Amino acid sequence: MENDSYIETCAICFLSIERAKKLVPPEFIEGWNWFQQRAGTTMRVLPHRDPTLNDAPISLTRDAGIHSPDYKKLRSRGADKNKYVLSIHAGGSRYNNKDLIYLEDGTWILDYCSQKPERGRKATTDFNSVMMNNLRDGIPIAVMIKQSSGGYMVCGLGFIEEYNAATESFIIHGPVNPSTEAAGFFSIVEAEHLSDSEIQILKEWDAEDERVQVKVNQIRRQGQERFRKALRDAYEDTCVISSVAIPEVLQAAHIYSYRGPKTQIVNNGLLLRSDLHLLFDAHLFTIHPENHKVVLSDQLKASDYKTYNGIQIADPCDRRLSPSDELLNIHYQQFLVESR
Repeated sequence: MENDSYIETCAICFLSIERAKKLVPPEFIEGWNWFQQRAGTTMRVLPHRDPTLNDAPISLTRDAGIHSPDYKKLRSRGADKNKYVLSIHAGGSRYNNKDLIYLEDGTWILDYCSQKPERGRKATTDFNSVMMNNLRDGIPIAVMIKQSSGGYMVCGLGFIEEYNAATESFIIHGPVNPSTEAAGFFSIVEAEHLSDSEIQILKEWDAEDERVQVKVNQIRRQGQERFRKALRDAYEDTCVISSVAIPEVLQAAHIYSYRGPKTQIVNNGLLLRSDLHLLFDAHLFTIHPENHKVVLSDQLKASDYKTYNGIQIADPCDRRLSPSDELLNIHYQQFLVESR
């Protein structure tokens, strides 16, 4: 995805538990182990509400969705580490959080709404800012989902890969475990595009290291250029909605942005005029997954964009490169949530 000001993505190329362990208080590592050992199970209540759980090494959850433990109560007193979120749970009535969305590669993603203070009350802690620390530093969080049948499913750990200010939501991608890490699901690029020395530089990420910054910027630029070229070729330099054929104003839009080998593929992209790319990312319009027709929000229906409502997007020159209906459905469902 192009570097839009309303979208912040994690800049770390290779996210991993081992790297994150160096940045958090030691009690976080014990907490991560606790959640990973119980991944896939359902708990009757949230951990902090279960009186039988007296073996927890750290406070694991709280009633509100985002939980960042009080460092003053930790044995290490926080070990002079940055403030991070340990866990979140989704499914409360105040937010439009959805269930996990399972991808073809076996991983899942979750659109998690940012915290909004209750009416008439001021939040004592800005948990959204703490969540941003997790995003920027590559620190995983534990995820629990409230079940309609009762209880909470423990989903394991996930990395926060993106924050979208337009939709006020975080994208969390998991589960984080040795097998998913080894498969490269939490890296920006596929390892075969890099030399061993380049991989080592990126795994030793240091935001203050100029050589890392140069390499990260180079990799992102090259990856986006490959993605854009593939889409330009597939759609013959023509916007799939407006039919504008001016390469300088065409951008490569991800239908859904997550890390891993399958994100930078034509089936996860649309070639859009720059303004339409902005509106698509903001979920002000979507593409219906069944008929590939444009669906506008009420806001756009009253604007000059109304002429695009109901238009069927152009097909690529090779039908095998058509947008993934599964990924279009993810965007479509989020559009419905944002349009409520």
